[in-house]
Order: sequence, then structure tokens, then C-alpha cells
Amino acid sequence: MQVTTAVAVPTARTRNASVDHRFYVGSAIVALVVVVLAFLPGIIDPSSRRAPLTPLAVVHAAVFTGWLLLYLVQTVLASTGNLRVHRQLGVVGGVLAVAMILIGYRTTIEMVRRGFDLSGDLERLGPVIVQTSFQLWGLPVFGGFVIAAVLYRRRPDIHKRLMWLTIPGLIMAPVVHAIGHHGLPPVVAPLAQFSLLAANPVYDRIAHGRMHPVSLWGGVFLVVFGNILAAVVSPNPAWQRFVLWLAS
Repeated sequence: MQVTTAVAVPTARTRNASVDHRFYVGSAIVALVVVVLAFLPGIIDPSSRRAPLTPLAVVHAAVFTGWLLLYLVQTVLASTGNLRVHRQLGVVGGVLAVAMILIGYRTTIEMVRRGFDLSGDLERLGPVIVQTSFQLWGLPVFGGFVIAAVLYRRRPDIHKRLMWLTIPGLIMAPVVHAIGHHGLPPVVAPLAQFSLLAANPVYDRIAHGRMHPVSLWGGVFLVVFGNILAAVVSPNPAWQRFVLWLAS
């Protein structure tokens, strides 16, 4: 009986790890598909854009897409047990995260200076000055999750969920563009955000019988934080004046 139990426990853990890997690799693929589908109309028909892409916008798109590609590669490396390369690429990820924050800030400020986004999609959901809170506040939140993931790199169950929490915020940008481009109701945005953030806790509940605290409370934090930005920060005249000051 003792031998059977000793064998059964590692087998169950191995099976759970295999299911986990499929979920996180699948999440990375879905994220990339969402980005491609959201921006595909503007790529196929550039005439639908408000203005041509600037060099900064191209770099912004490349860096943020690079993060999603790196996330996919890292999940595959972890799933195949190639942890040495996974850790080495983690250094690249840290540098890329810093670049994303700096370029994301610069891109948002340039949008404020222009007074419109290049695609024209965001303006259909309201003035760009109102929407800057999501970009400008989202960047330090993204950085916070990355730092926390690095600190917990020796705890795979925590590390991978913290890294996953960097993805919904990145996906929401193309989702919002798609909503504006196709003229969908603005309420689709929070519904999409909730669905994205619920995916990991729901998966944990189904696969492991309980919701992992990181995926649960990390998701709750992002939902609450997003609603505070939408209801309190974005429409606040003081915040808008501050953003205009940053862009001056």
C-alpha cells in the first residue's frame, strides 16, 4: 500500500503539471490570435486608419507582440522541462519588460499630443484623454506583476500565475481597438476583461479542485482596479489636467 501511494502521488502531480502546461501554452496562443485578429482589419485596409503608423507606433507594436511571443516560448520551454534556457530567456524578459513600460508611456503621451489614436478605433469609445488612465496606470501594474514573478521564480505555482496576469492587460488593448473598429457597445470591454481574468481561477477550480490565491486575488485586484480607473480616475478633470501637463 505504501509503495502504491508513493507512486500515485508523483503520477498525479505529473498529470496536473501536464494539464497546467497545456492551459498556459494555450493561453499564450489565444493571446497572439486575439492580437492578430484585432489589428488585422487595419493591416488589410490601411485606409480605415485615421493616420499612418509612426515609427514609435511600430516599435510599440513590435515590443508588445514580442512579449507575447516570449511568453509563448517560455511556456513551451517550461512544459518540455528545458528550464535552463527558460531561466536564460527570463533575463531577456526582464529587459523587454522595462522597454515595454518606457515605450508604452512614450506612445501614450504622443497620442495625447496628437489628440487622437492612429487607428481611430479608440475615439469611437470616447476622447483619448479619458482613456489614458488605462495605459498609464496599466504600465506600473504590469511591471509589478513582472517583479513579483521574478521574486517568486523558485515557486513555479506562483511564478507562472503572476506571469499569466501580465497577459490580460495586454490583450485588452487590441480587444478595445476591435470594439471601437466594429462599433460594438462599450459594455463589451468590461465583459471581455472579466472573462479573461476569470479563465485562470476557473481553470484552477476545475483542474485542481480549488482556486489558487494568486489567480483569484490577482484577478479580483485587476477587476476592481479597472473599475476604479473607469469610474473615478478617467473622468476626473484633475487627472486629465495632469496627463495634459505630462504631454506638454
